[in-house]
Amino acid sequence: MSMKQATIFSRFWQRLRRFASEHRADILWCSILLLLIAGVYAQTLWFKEYISDDAVYVGNTRMLELTSRNLHYWLSGDVLGLPTPLTMYSFMLDYLLWGKHRYLMGAHLQNVCWHILGAWLLYSLGRTLRYRRGDGSTLRLPPVMAFFLAAFWALHPQRVEVVAWISERKELLSFGLGMGALLLFLRGYRRDRMSWLAAALLLLSLWSKPLWITFPALAFLLAWVEQQGPLPWRRFRLLLPGVLACLLYFAWQRTMLLSVAAGSSLLGGGGGEPSNGWLHFSTVLHNYGMYFAKTFVPYGIIPLYPYFNPGYDNLYAALLLLLLTALLLVAGWRLRRCRTALWHVLLPALAAFYVALVPVVGIFLRVGNTDFADRYSYLPAIFLLLPAAFVLQALVEKYIWRSWQKKVLLLMGGLILALLFWRSYFYVRVWSSGARVTVASLAHPRPNLWAVQIYVSLLIQREQLSEAEAVCAEKLIDYPHYPQSLQIANLIFRKVLAGTLYFKRGQPSLGMQYCQEVFWQLPWQYLQVYWNTLPHEFILLAAQYQISLGNDEMAAELFTRGAHLLQNDRPDVSECYYGQAALLRKNYPLALFHFRNSLRDNAGNPGVRRLLSITEQKMRSQGLHPQ
Repeated sequence: MSMKQATIFSRFWQRLRRFASEHRADILWCSILLLLIAGVYAQTLWFKEYISDDAVYVGNTRMLELTSRNLHYWLSGDVLGLPTPLTMYSFMLDYLLWGKHRYLMGAHLQNVCWHILGAWLLYSLGRTLRYRRGDGSTLRLPPVMAFFLAAFWALHPQRVEVVAWISERKELLSFGLGMGALLLFLRGYRRDRMSWLAAALLLLSLWSKPLWITFPALAFLLAWVEQQGPLPWRRFRLLLPGVLACLLYFAWQRTMLLSVAAGSSLLGGGGGEPSNGWLHFSTVLHNYGMYFAKTFVPYGIIPLYPYFNPGYDNLYAALLLLLLTALLLVAGWRLRRCRTALWHVLLPALAAFYVALVPVVGIFLRVGNTDFADRYSYLPAIFLLLPAAFVLQALVEKYIWRSWQKKVLLLMGGLILALLFWRSYFYVRVWSSGARVTVASLAHPRPNLWAVQIYVSLLIQREQLSEAEAVCAEKLIDYPHYPQSLQIANLIFRKVLAGTLYFKRGQPSLGMQYCQEVFWQLPWQYLQVYWNTLPHEFILLAAQYQISLGNDEMAAELFTRGAHLLQNDRPDVSECYYGQAALLRKNYPLALFHFRNSLRDNAGNPGVRRLLSITEQKMRSQGLHPQ
């Protein structure tokens, strides 16, 4: 090592030691935070199954290879109606680093790392914010309070769905990049400078998921809190980079994904509007109340989406939120001594909670065909927990000054975190398999209808036919106030189930009647084939029956229609179906082409290999040579 290199290393080491000495408490509490998060989520590294949407995002490993074609495809394409190029690039990085056989471990590891980063950024935001009291003193969160803030958020069971589910990488990426943008904006605001780096991070966040599409409004409210009053007009220019980033995202979305946007929504898929104004209003009110209450009390945590029914669900949580908002307004007006804290700190923070939920709460559009999902609280929850932490710190400084009182408070906080840790640790295990997620979803009195279909499919696979019939009758509920497409999908699934049961009970002629009705009379495109195996089995049973009757053309047409269903979501199965149709029509070169394409996407499928071998034998028997 040269003298110059030794000098550089010595200076770096001295600065590192000085930083560690000055931030010893921060490093200690952040290290504890990291260990707690790892203690809950390390188990996900050994999960071996795809859950629901995972098959759509990462099931086709051919599209995860690092090629220019795939890079362009994800930049100009979408997944389930949502453009998320950066999310798909992160999945490609997992595939590049871990390969096919350890892909799930690598994907879960990246999810956990992004969650740890998000918790650290929340800790940093808590330490950065400050409140100037009327007497000139400043209220800031000490390291221990910032730790409890970040740990409460990170260990809350509502976070489990985001971290343990590979498909929710988009939420983790968007949150981490958006939080970085928010911190950079705050830094620039204090220096009266526009932060273009914050705008760049925001744009990357939007490319992961438009979680921060309301960033300009959120930044404005954060600046209001920082200013502790209305912003001077000259400082509105500091919001310009964030506004331009959002406009640039809108322009990109429109030019690159115009065809996708025509059939879906920027913020997560169409699904139609509610049937009347009161239902729409009550749904939004219910959602706001649930997100508010469950941020502090983790009750009723259910995987996937439960359904809202105004005839059964109450609005107590929503009324509590409205009451709190009204109390803050009235108290700020009547109590002049507290007006700054209430009107210029707590109310803007509460307004940020309202604004952060706008894309997913159902004000302008329905997210899919659903109402509420615990994972959508990932961002909005911080705007409730931050002011709560500052209020608690103010109370501690005013009323708790004895040593034993602080120890009791610390013990209570530790017990709360221990309960959250315990609840989340065991809830994570639910996400170890699709079957467990499905069973947990059915615990809700109005479960997700796709979860019902998946569970019925599992029962059919286990030959529990009577139980499958009973579960479908009890749980697959029609909701008149939901979009007509949902009602049609339920109707078709019931007919598919009935036909499958007839086939399995030895009445194929009756099963074939349902098959003809589903595929030749009803809009069969509504079948959600990629989320459950029942339509697969229905197609196979019907095709086998037609082959036994010598009607190969009918069987080939069934395989062709099944291939159309899976063309975008499961291309390996789609190619296999196309291959079977070509094989039945004795077009052996075409069958060979499709079977090889299927194996390229899923090389470990023994059934496709067997069909490929049969095709090659057929070609040789006709004097053709497979190439």
